Amino acid sequence: MAMSTAEDTGMLLAANALADGWFIWEPSLLYRKHEAQVTVQQHHTEPIERQARRNLIVARVDALTSFLKPNLQT
Repeated sequence: MAMSTAEDTGMLLAANALADGWFIWEPSLLYRKHEAQVTVQQHHTEPIERQARRNLIVARVDALTSFLKPNLQT
């Protein structure tokens, strides 16, 4: 599934739908910001576009959860 932004969030939530995770104290992700990245562009914070990305991420997680863990459906 291709998304213009938030692909890291989508991937992490999809992985969480497939397997249990655990907490570690040390930082394990690095988020770098620079002036040319997509997340500083106006369309990234546009409400309709943002909600569309969130809906896509949630739909993917729901589909994985219902397919792979049918006993956990809400």
